Amino acid sequence: MARRSGMPVIAVLSGAGDDNFGDEVMFRVLETGLGRCRLVRVVHPATELRLSRIGLSGRRLFSGLILGGGTLINPFFFARIGAVLDPTVPAWSVGTGVGSAGFGMAEPGVEDTSWSEPLTRFRRVTVRGPFSAQWLSAAGHGAVEIVGDLAFAATPDHPLAEPSTRRLLVNVAGQKDDPADRALVAKALGGLTDALGALAVRGWTFRPIALHRTDTRWLEELGARIGGWAEPITQIRSTVDAQAVLQTGSALVAIRLHAAAFGWMSGVPTLALGYRAKTLDLAEHLGVGAQVLDLATESRAAVAAATVRLVDQSRASAKPAHDRALAARERIRALLVEIDSEIPA
Repeated sequence: MARRSGMPVIAVLSGAGDDNFGDEVMFRVLETGLGRCRLVRVVHPATELRLSRIGLSGRRLFSGLILGGGTLINPFFFARIGAVLDPTVPAWSVGTGVGSAGFGMAEPGVEDTSWSEPLTRFRRVTVRGPFSAQWLSAAGHGAVEIVGDLAFAATPDHPLAEPSTRRLLVNVAGQKDDPADRALVAKALGGLTDALGALAVRGWTFRPIALHRTDTRWLEELGARIGGWAEPITQIRSTVDAQAVLQTGSALVAIRLHAAAFGWMSGVPTLALGYRAKTLDLAEHLGVGAQVLDLATESRAAVAAATVRLVDQSRASAKPAHDRALAARERIRALLVEIDSEIPA
């Protein structure tokens, strides 16, 4: 179908396909920005190798390769590019992160240089934030441009927070199989239990939001700890959903990276409970590194205290992050136009 479309076919390495809101948004940003191309996700390396023998993968099909947002420059995703990365296939990295992609994956050390040589064949390497750039520099890679997260292309023109609601939006997520990650989530749940109890006394209400189907389990557990949610769990599936929800709250506390990202880029006072370096990487690009609490080093009491402080932030305090996200929106959109013009017809 891709070949018959008559459009240039682009191989995309991304996290899309698992109904994770953040990953799906970033893939749709690519589809919109590369409108004259047909995008095909590369998922199974062995399948791509087999297809390449009959011209349905590799250089006989693809006009380009995109690392499309997400945190992809790590050992887990490295195997996927082997079947399509070829000197004759131009490649670009668009707002990609370096390090652990999330729960269940440890942070790679700076000694991991597996991506160093392949990235030298990319026409342009752009990353999410300063820590990704520093990691690539330590691994010996050359020119890297920091453009922000691909999701910033969906930044709304105006802030969305509604300060008069006294409603806190809450997102929690986690990994049930990894002991270390379970400990991080337990700390977050404990701190949020304490904070929501204190805020309820002050008249605050809460709206639980999920960005992936697995978030529901953790939100249900947190709800049980506080005596139940007054509102049903809201599943975010689109930017329209996200913006509609953000307009109903005056602050947001979140574990998932793109829950926090949408809060910051939408002008909502936001606290991110960081569980991997990627959270701070994105936050630093927006100038809100102080609004990330590292679950690996902070205590349950610190989670509770930071959440309570969050609701006293003014709407104006969230404006600088929104302004930076607007600037990133224009840079990412322009970058995709530039890449689109470079892709062979």
